[in-house]
Amino acid sequence: MASQPAPQNPPQESGLTFVVLNSHEDHLPSVNYIRFVAHSMNSEGKGVRTDFAVHKRAARFCRLLDSILDVADLSSQTKPDLVSGPIPPVTLSQATREGCEIVFEYLDLVQTRMPTNISKPLRAPLEELIQPWEMSFLLGKCFGNVNVEESTEFKTSTFFKTVLKKGPKSMNRILEIAMLSDFLLIEPLRNLTCAFLASLGLSAPNEDELLKFCGLDAQLSEEDLESVYLQLAFLRYR
Repeated sequence: MASQPAPQNPPQESGLTFVVLNSHEDHLPSVNYIRFVAHSMNSEGKGVRTDFAVHKRAARFCRLLDSILDVADLSSQTKPDLVSGPIPPVTLSQATREGCEIVFEYLDLVQTRMPTNISKPLRAPLEELIQPWEMSFLLGKCFGNVNVEESTEFKTSTFFKTVLKKGPKSMNRILEIAMLSDFLLIEPLRNLTCAFLASLGLSAPNEDELLKFCGLDAQLSEEDLESVYLQLAFLRYR
């Protein structure tokens, strides 16, 4: 379901999976929503805050919130706080509005679709392993500045060349989504994005193009990799 800005005092629950709020003072649509707060930096280096109201049914797909939501469901408030919500706001650091919206759109999709259980290591090109709706999500949402013509003849190896021409920045969006899904413990989305990145890497015809794909001039040492793993812990297990 699409989102839309919410008025400061919504009269009733909207039924949407998520809503973009106008400010940190905006009320949530109802007690069935959780406040998510995304913090990022704009091109001028200024902090940007975006508040979202995410329905509990979608938030339940975030394992990070499982126990917190269980406790909130057991407790009752005579006068629920529609600003902070039934649980403390979920803060997402270094998260853009666009990246968060894509994650929440995925949470809307999986309410009516069963994600693919992707085995590791990959035994075939990813397009042969996942469902059409998952490939459409990856191509249509996770590469903001790469124009993709979706077709039944999509090949990861061909898309690799497109991404390579655009440069490493073309992967900023999918990397952000992978990191957000890792933080929130949305395992199907984390596995999907990481598998696609791995599939792209496996499409590299040689080491030089693989390094270029990663935005590197040379291979990283074990010491260098440790600092990467500190920031992107989920990469260690791909």
